[in-house]
Amino acid sequence: MASTKSRLIRLLSGTRTLVGDIPAYDTAAPLLVKDLTVRRLEGDYQAQDFVTGFEGAQGDRLYNTSMGLDFTIDAALPEAGSAPLFGELLKACGMTETLVAVTSASYSLTPEGTPKGEVALQYIDTLTSQVTEKARGALTFTAETKKPPMFGFKFMGEHFDGQPTVVTAQDFSTWPDAPECSPRNMTAFTVNGTELCLQSFTFTDGRAPTRAKFMNCDDTDITGRNVTGRMVVEMVTAATIDLMGLCKSTAKQSMVWEISNGAGRALRVAAPAVQLKYGGEQDINGEMGIAIDLVFTFDQGNDEFAISFS
Repeated sequence: MASTKSRLIRLLSGTRTLVGDIPAYDTAAPLLVKDLTVRRLEGDYQAQDFVTGFEGAQGDRLYNTSMGLDFTIDAALPEAGSAPLFGELLKACGMTETLVAVTSASYSLTPEGTPKGEVALQYIDTLTSQVTEKARGALTFTAETKKPPMFGFKFMGEHFDGQPTVVTAQDFSTWPDAPECSPRNMTAFTVNGTELCLQSFTFTDGRAPTRAKFMNCDDTDITGRNVTGRMVVEMVTAATIDLMGLCKSTAKQSMVWEISNGAGRALRVAAPAVQLKYGGEQDINGEMGIAIDLVFTFDQGNDEFAISFS
C-alpha cells in the first residue's frame, strides 16, 4: 500500500542529464508543501471517428500531454537580503526578483514581453518518481487570523513517464516557521492609509498555465493577469473610512498588508490601486464586519501588487 503521507516535492536545478530519456539534475532541494494535488497525466483526448464501416467507439488519441502540481507553502521569512526558499517558484509565476544584500528580497510583476522564469520539479512517492520541466504557474496568497500566511501555486509543465523510486529522508531544518497572523506579528493593514482590523485577506493573480500554443515551439506559458481578492474587516464608521462609499464610488485605493516575525524581518504585500466592490455584511464572532471583493488595478503599469521580504 502506498501512503499519501509519503509524498514529496523537490525543486531541481544545476546540471541536467538524461537517464533513459528521463531528466536528472545534480541538485534537488525538497520543498515543504501542504495541500498537494498531483496531476500525473493531463492532455487532450480526441475521438478517432474514422469511417470504417462499423459502429462503436474507436477509442481516443492523446495529444498535448502535461503534468501538473498544485500545493501551498507557508510564507516563511528569509534572512534579510536573501531570497525565500520558494523564490524560484514566485519567479515561475511571472514575478521578477530583486535582491539587495543584507536588506531585502522583492518580487514585482514581470512586464509583458519579458521572459518569465520556469522551474523543473520532481514528484516522489513510495512507488514512483516523476519529473516535469518548463513548469510555470499561477499564484495565490492567503492570510487568515491565527494562521500563517500562505502562498499557493498551480504549476503545469512537460510530461515525462514515471520511474521506480525509493523515498529517502529529507532535511527541512533550513525551513523557518512562518509567523501567525496575530496582533503580536501584524505590523500593518491599511486601506488608503487607514488601519483596519482584518480577519482575512486573499488574492489570486487570475493566471492559468497552458502548453502547446505552437506546433514547433515547446514551452509552457501563463495567461494574462486579472488580479482579484477579498478582505473581511471590522466595520468602522464612515468618519473613519467610508467603506460602503468606496464600494459605490469605485475609486481606487492603496493597500498595504505587512507581518513581522518579531526578529526584525517582515513580509509586505503592497498594491497601489485597488477597487473595493459589493461590501456584504459579515458576522465575525458576534462583531459587525464587512466582506469586500477586491480588484487590483495598475497604477504605473505592471504594478498591481508587489511582494517584499526585508
